[in-house]
Amino acid sequence: MVFLPPLTGADEGRRAQRDCSLREVSNALRYIVRCGCQSRMMPHDLPPWQNVYQKAQRWMKACCFEVMAHDLRELSRLAKGRKARPTAAIVDGRTLQSSPESGGRAGYDDY
Repeated sequence: MVFLPPLTGADEGRRAQRDCSLREVSNALRYIVRCGCQSRMMPHDLPPWQNVYQKAQRWMKACCFEVMAHDLRELSRLAKGRKARPTAAIVDGRTLQSSPESGGRAGYDDY
């Protein structure tokens, strides 16, 4: 266990304090994703867009969203009575639309 020394008067200015709760930042990010708007276009009842943008960049750099998706996937599988990690995978090929120039060899049909 690590014990940190108490803050002195000189240290107080160096430590940034949170202006808004992480829950409010999370709600603002959900609003941006749901509405598809820019950060600067958020309503004023949410935290300032600069705070939300900065925190989102930090979370993306730390891969927080990937970790959350992975954990939710495992919890979902466990809730359904499956193993946390799948034991098999299905790989499917991708079909691309062909053009008239590629002709019949690529499956292009003239109607």
